[in-house]
Amino acid sequence: MKFRFLFLQILLLALVVRINGVINQQRSSVVLEHSLQKVRPGAVYTTETENLVLYSAKNEYESFQIILNGPLEVDGVNIDEVFTGFPPLVHLQHYINLTIASDCLGETGLWPDALIPEIDVFDNQKRNVFPVSVADNDNKALWVDLFVPPNAKSGEYTITVNVVLSNKSSITKKLTLIVFNMVLPSASTFATEFGFSIYDALKAHKLDPLQSLALGQKYVDLALMHRITLGEAIHSDPVINTRNEIDWVKFNANWYDYFNGKKLPYGIDGAKLTSCQLPTSFCYNFSACDEATKQSQVSQWKDISKYFKTKGWFELLFDYTQDEPHLPSQWQQLKTRSQYVHQADPDLRVLCTTEMQTANENDAQSYIDLWVPIINFIEPKKGCWRFDGNFRSLYDNVKYLWWYQSCMSHGCGGRCDPKETCTMGWPDYMVDHTAVTNRIMSWMSYLYNMQGELYWSINWASGYQNPWTDIYFANGNGDGTMTYPGTPTAVGGTSNIPIASIRLKHIRDGLEDMEYFRLLEKKLGRSKVLPFLQTVVSNDYTFKNNATTLLETRKDIGSQF
Repeated sequence: MKFRFLFLQILLLALVVRINGVINQQRSSVVLEHSLQKVRPGAVYTTETENLVLYSAKNEYESFQIILNGPLEVDGVNIDEVFTGFPPLVHLQHYINLTIASDCLGETGLWPDALIPEIDVFDNQKRNVFPVSVADNDNKALWVDLFVPPNAKSGEYTITVNVVLSNKSSITKKLTLIVFNMVLPSASTFATEFGFSIYDALKAHKLDPLQSLALGQKYVDLALMHRITLGEAIHSDPVINTRNEIDWVKFNANWYDYFNGKKLPYGIDGAKLTSCQLPTSFCYNFSACDEATKQSQVSQWKDISKYFKTKGWFELLFDYTQDEPHLPSQWQQLKTRSQYVHQADPDLRVLCTTEMQTANENDAQSYIDLWVPIINFIEPKKGCWRFDGNFRSLYDNVKYLWWYQSCMSHGCGGRCDPKETCTMGWPDYMVDHTAVTNRIMSWMSYLYNMQGELYWSINWASGYQNPWTDIYFANGNGDGTMTYPGTPTAVGGTSNIPIASIRLKHIRDGLEDMEYFRLLEKKLGRSKVLPFLQTVVSNDYTFKNNATTLLETRKDIGSQF
């Protein structure tokens, strides 16, 4: 009897150990997830997308996530290199602690954003990613970028993911990649101009101005790998940002490939800038310059225009002439500077961020070439502006039409008032908003037939605060900051590199969605594309904030090929 009781005790103990082992195995599991889910730490992540399937065109970047549930000690990750020469890029998601929500739709606490690469693509250096230690009842996430080359075969691929643990065992997961029979263009067909300050970048990276060109071009490369253009980045080159005569031989050596087709550090071969902002080496603030200085600036613009015409790049040039004019003096500044720009060349584009109604009220419409209205005033929410309705048709006869978003997409007032719905629910690029919200702007751009998008900055915080701990500005988390300074102190290695954010990935994916729309339009016509789009987007402030719906619609479009 005593032995039988002892046997039962041993059996029960073994059962408990087995149950605990199963529980610990589940808690330490590896979960594969698509890119449109922001995975926050603080709990075991259990909502795995069953049998993860990714869909991609050729010449497209596609991403997924590896969620590590603790307790877990990870030494590395091995992922099949399905396409020779394009190994999957693994990144550790860095969490930033938000102390103020962007608006009522946002939330404080830890959020994933910066993506530290295991091996960077600029200098091929190992950075501080592994080992990764995950505490019990917590998770940490890895981000993986894939690139499907233009010569890939369409069809189905199986990708194996091996997570190597500190005890040298591994956990294996598999996912499926389906490649559509379509090739995205290497040069984006949709114009973008995302602001960039080389001065803020140099400050954050603690580098000498003599290194401005090398650092600036790393940021340009990072942007092009995310399908956006930093049209202001040529100002990082002292060859053109100068009061001396421009050495066009040196400029050509530095920038020719960026205008004619650049092989990027990872992925695309043949990427091109889609815009180029005129430098203002002589006269940044025209109202403060004397006539001689203004004419020196005009002379430089003439020289740039002439050279760009010989190269076939002239259509990319524009002058950022006036930003959001409101006062009579600002409208006068627009008119005055516009005249000087057109004195340099009548076909140079004058850019102004304003809406048609206000420009007409100030007799300024004839001074603007590149119109950039704010998204909130193309089709404003009812009762939220002095006009109601869809005003896209007001711009039907303008030659160049972009648009932009601002703090009006999350609330410039810096407070959460549930009754204040005018500035909530728009597309925006805040950290504490959903991935769909970050991605949907390009869907809106296609719906309203826009030619391009302007955004004011990708690295504002680098010049004024430590973006690794604080990216709050203009009452939003991440307003004006989409990159992080990858110093050796911050990310390891010995060289300085730009670090992308998760939001930049979502912007990239949205711009690649735009190429899907445009390729299908070429095949079937715009009228056949809009019904697909309208399963997700109704107008510029109404969209289904659901990752599954967006991904299914994108899959349906890709299946047309």
